[in-house]
Amino acid sequence: MHWPRKRKDRDLDLQRELQAHLELEAEELEQAGTPEDEAGLAARRLLGNLTSVQEEAREVWGWGWVERIVQDV
Repeated sequence: MHWPRKRKDRDLDLQRELQAHLELEAEELEQAGTPEDEAGLAARRLLGNLTSVQEEAREVWGWGWVERIVQDV
């Protein structure tokens, strides 16, 4: 049962990484003059759909085909 734990760790790392990117982008937008309450939303728009970004990252990790087979079964 070692594999699922590794995947959970990678997923958590990915979530943290995306959150850090969002925060950094929002901070940069604020420094460029975007109001604070709009900067977070603007950062999310710039990064795109977080679920899609996570799915694309998983595809790069190389396990996407396994996940599709499991879902099909």
